Formats: sequence, C-alpha cells, structure tokens
Amino acid sequence: MNQPGPQTRPGSLDEESQQELIQQIGRVIVQALPPSWQEVSVEYRAIGSHSELAAQLVAPNGTLIPWAPPDEAAPMFDHLRIGMHQQGRGTWISALYRLQRPGSYSVDFNGDYEPVWHTAPPAAEFAAELRTLPRATENIPDWLAERAGLQT
Repeated sequence: MNQPGPQTRPGSLDEESQQELIQQIGRVIVQALPPSWQEVSVEYRAIGSHSELAAQLVAPNGTLIPWAPPDEAAPMFDHLRIGMHQQGRGTWISALYRLQRPGSYSVDFNGDYEPVWHTAPPAAEFAAELRTLPRATENIPDWLAERAGLQT
C-alpha cells in the first residue's frame, strides 16, 4: 500500500501503484462525505511546495455547495503528483477528482495550464517546481517559464 511521505521520489509510482493510490484517495474522500451526497468534485493544485485543496458537492438540484475535503487527502495527492513525474515531461499541476454515487469516478490531470489559485503561490515556488520536478524546455508552458524567471 502506498503511503504519502518524504520518501516519495519523482517518477517512483508505476501505473498500477498510481491507480491504487487514486482509489485510496477516493476512499478517503467518500468516507468523509455527508450521507446525502450525490456528486463531489475535489481539486488539488500544487506548484513547488505551495498546494491547495478545494471541493464542492453538487446538490440534487444542481446547486454547488462548498465542502471541506479531509486533510489527509492533500498529502496523498502530493504523493501521486510527485510519483507520476516523468523525466523531461514533468508532472501535473492540478488534478480534478470527480465522484458520483453509487461509485463512478474520474480524475483529470492538468500539466499545461495555470490553475486558478485561491491564494497566489509565492514567486519562488515556480522556480522550485522546475528544480524539484524538472521538465525539458519544450515541455515548460510559457506561463510557468515566465513565472519561474526563465523568459525575458
């Protein structure tokens, strides 16, 4: 069983381990949901050491309701993000995990577009991202290169 923690090395999760961790994250989320839930979206955003976790429930009438996801989900997402790093390609910056009752789910990973941050990351985190989870120059999105100080 994969557990988040400082032992995570970039690219250390094979596809089977990634899927296992994705399912573990789903179980942690479902266990924390209110009994009447029908659908939930959880978004994890990270750059360098800055991360955010936000979620919302979808009411039966379609209304979006803010929801506080369990704290233990954040380090699990971080473990997944670091473990999914690919040499030269980097890793994702945000993930959107959607769960629908009775048990379907999807996860969308974004490695190219800057997410909408709740709190702007400190400027140094963009360069830190590229030091710790490097990408080949052709795989660094323009916005990330600019924010990391690589473009003039």
